[in-house]
Formats: sequence, C-alpha cells, structure tokens
Amino acid sequence: MIKSTGFSNYIQCLSQADSINKILALGCGRLVMEKLLNPVSVLAVDWADDILQEHIPDSNIIPMKADILEICKYIPTKSFDTITLFDALEHLTKEKALLLLTEVERICSNQILLFIPIEDDSTSEEDREQYVHLQQELKEENQQLGFHLSVWAVKELESLGFIGEYSHNYHRNSKHVYQRGWGACFGIKKVGGCK
Repeated sequence: MIKSTGFSNYIQCLSQADSINKILALGCGRLVMEKLLNPVSVLAVDWADDILQEHIPDSNIIPMKADILEICKYIPTKSFDTITLFDALEHLTKEKALLLLTEVERICSNQILLFIPIEDDSTSEEDREQYVHLQQELKEENQQLGFHLSVWAVKELESLGFIGEYSHNYHRNSKHVYQRGWGACFGIKKVGGCK
C-alpha cells in the first residue's frame, strides 16, 4: 500500500530501503538520492553528456551513456540488488515505461526504488505528441530529457506492486519550472521473492 503521508522531503523516505550493494541508476541525473543510500557501487545510466561528466571523479560510480530502454536488454538477470528510477518513468511514454519495468524486474534481485511526480492529466493528446517530438530533439542533442510523456497515479503504482509514501502537494512550493501543484510518490517494489 502507498500511504498518504504528505512528506515534504524525499530523504525521509529513503530509510525504507534495504541496505544496498550494487545500484543500477536508470535516468540517473545527478544521483542525489542514490548517493544518500551509500551503495558500494553504482552503474549510472543517462543520456545527457553533461550529467555523466559530473560522475567521472566518483570512484564507486561508473557512468554510462545509453538509452535506458535499450541497455536493460543486455544486462544479465538479477545483476543488481537495487534499481532506481528517480524522476525517470514520467519521461517515457506509458507503453515504454511499462516495458522498462518488466525488464527492470528481470535484472533486479531485491528492490526497485522510484520517485515520480503525481500530476493531473490535463495535457492534451496533441501537446503530449509534441512533447514526444521535442524529447527526441533533446536526446539527439545529448541534453537532459525534460518533458513528461506519461502521467502516473498512486493506485496504478500500487497495482504494479509498489508500496511507499505519497505527498499530494510535494511540488507546490517548488521553484521548479513545472510549479503546478503536483504531488509525488516514493515507491519500493520487492522482487525476487524478497519481502
């Protein structure tokens, strides 16, 4: 179950995760949350060159430039005890995100951690199609992917097997460009028979 706790800082949610040896960070960004988990090693996968360059000095982080949908096909089963999808799924279409989650379950031996905005679905289908096009242009320019191509609901994440916490107003006080009053969800899914 995902509880509505109204958390205001995702850091308080991280204590729910099991101890970690190897993380596969998909759509890694700046690895803010992953570093707080103190893993032994991290394979950090992202598309944006500038983000990956930031991780080169870290001895326990291996940065890899790749499409997260494609790279997962080549990773052996149960290779990572923890896989993170922090602010990542919403940048994929729903169809591609669900395919990714299937691959992630195959690769993971213990837990999948995600952090995702919970927003209304007021974007028109026409605008969403335009976002897909703009997202592809960003990718071709090796830039961070900034458009949300899918919208997620708490009940949907629960139906996929995630437990965790939900805050209905997490992004309300954000200085972020998307300041639209969105909520956010921190979710954990145990895989591989782990409880």
